[in-house]
Formats: sequence, C-alpha cells, structure tokens
Amino acid sequence: MPIRIILHVRPIEEQHIRPFLGEETRKFFLSILPDDLVEEIRGIKFAPYAIKPLHPLRPIKLVYNNMWVVSPSDRLALEFDVIDPKIEELLHKKIVEYLHELITIELGGGSFLLEKIISKAVPFKALLVEYAPQTFTIKFQTPTMIGRKRHPIEEPYFRLFPNPRDICENLLKLWNKYSDIDPKINTEKFLDWVTRKVYVRHYKLRTREVTIEGKTIAGFKGVAGYIVRNTHKNFAHFLISLIRLGEISNIGVKRTYGCGVISLSICRCCDK
Repeated sequence: MPIRIILHVRPIEEQHIRPFLGEETRKFFLSILPDDLVEEIRGIKFAPYAIKPLHPLRPIKLVYNNMWVVSPSDRLALEFDVIDPKIEELLHKKIVEYLHELITIELGGGSFLLEKIISKAVPFKALLVEYAPQTFTIKFQTPTMIGRKRHPIEEPYFRLFPNPRDICENLLKLWNKYSDIDPKINTEKFLDWVTRKVYVRHYKLRTREVTIEGKTIAGFKGVAGYIVRNTHKNFAHFLISLIRLGEISNIGVKRTYGCGVISLSICRCCDK
C-alpha cells in the first residue's frame, strides 16, 4: 500500500531560499537510503516514489526578488511518498529510522528544525470511491508538464494544459503497475470514455519555469475544473480514485523532483 512520510519543519532563522526546492528535497530523501537501494529504484520504469518539495502549511509564500523569504514563525513541510508495495516497507523503515536521529535539516542553503514526522499508510482500497461527482476541481500546486504517448507529429510531446485524457493516461500506468486491486482497468476502454465524457469546464493557469539538474523546465500551475457527462458508469468512480492516487504519486514529468503536485476538490452540492 502507498505510504506517505511527511516532515514538519521550521526555519532556524530568517533565510532567503529558492521558491522551488524539488531537486534539493529529492536529494535529501535519497541520501538517506543505501546506495544499492537508490540504484534499484532509479532503474524501475514508472518511478515508485514521488516528492512533495518544501512548502508552507499555510497557503502564504513571501517571495521577494525571486527568493522565498522564510522565518522562524513559518511552518513548512516536505514529503516522500512510496507507491510500490515491494519496497515500501523497507524504504519507510530506513527513512523513519534515520529521521528520528535528526534535529536539523539542511535544504537549499537553509537550515530547518525538524518538529514532527507523520507517517500515513494509504491502501489502494482506501482510494476507491462510491460517489461519482458530475464536477470536480484539480489544483496544480507545482509546475506540471504531461507527456503524451500518442500525440500528433505536429504537436509537442509535452502539453502545458491539464487535458483529462493526458492526466488519466499518466496515472493509469502507475495504478496498473502498483495496485493490488483486481481486475486491472482496461486502458483503452477507460481512456476512450474519458476522451468522450470528461471535459475541462474552466481553468485559471499560469506557466512557471523551474531549474532541475541545470535545465530550465516549463510547467503550468493553477486550478482547472472538470465536468463528467456520464456518471453512471464504473469508469466515473474509478476516475476519481485515479486522481486521488495522483495526490500521492504526483502526475506528469519529473514527479520525483516535486513537479506535478496536485490536490483534488469535490463539492457535492455543486452536482445538485
């Protein structure tokens, strides 16, 4: 079952750090693991983990001259999520054992006090839903870029827009590889249903660039609302379960570097 390891930290003093620390957060978590285990998970197709970079627990981020200003009164968090049942227990044990010995964390040139470690197990069955909403909203919290398996030759492989089929195709690979729930979903039939029945209803997005391993990568951030035209199929229930997985696994390219962090919102009264 997926496991989420969340660290609550507090800056030791006022510091100016880069607004996006996905690469640094990834390096911190991987540095905890034995070298052979790091090589093993790096070699797995469809990475079995995801990173939530350092972020404020309250939705207020003070950025001045392209630097994030943090102070001791700020409460921040970072997260390491594992979705592969074969290695989740080992990864969880190694990381938690190491963290219990830590007092401070060095990240992106800043120093932080480790205040709390939260460990959550989320079985795939817990992601299943009985309610299929007619509308839902996804917030893209960090830059997101989604690759497309079958894209027109005249269009780029990456799309800077939250197309529902692209999102589902990306997450379906992870679900079918790591889920312990049978039977697996028929990929083509499900994606065909998404293409015909799920639409972007509204969106407010902006493009943001981040630097990862010395390369500048563009992604979109913001909010998109979706409408489902047919909620009577089992696919409508699974759609929401899939996006709930995305809240753990992230979506799209560079999700192990903190890109593609999302949150799902459903308002039942909006369906009435």
